[in-house]
Amino acid sequence: MKKYNLYLIFLLNFTGWSVVSILIAKFGLSRGIKPHSWQEIYSDIHLFLLISFFVASIFTFCSYAKRYKQSK
Repeated sequence: MKKYNLYLIFLLNFTGWSVVSILIAKFGLSRGIKPHSWQEIYSDIHLFLLISFFVASIFTFCSYAKRYKQSK
């Protein structure tokens, strides 16, 4: 797998999980969590981006491991 493919996969995963986590917070889609206002989301944006970074890293590593295993 080429290196730029990993960057692209990571970027797409990070963007997707950032949008999903912000929408979950905005509309209160998790159980027991009330919907947040845009001001609350903006004040906690670093947490949403940090969570998205870790989830995107895990998904990118899993994708890389799966492709590496198939190529052997």
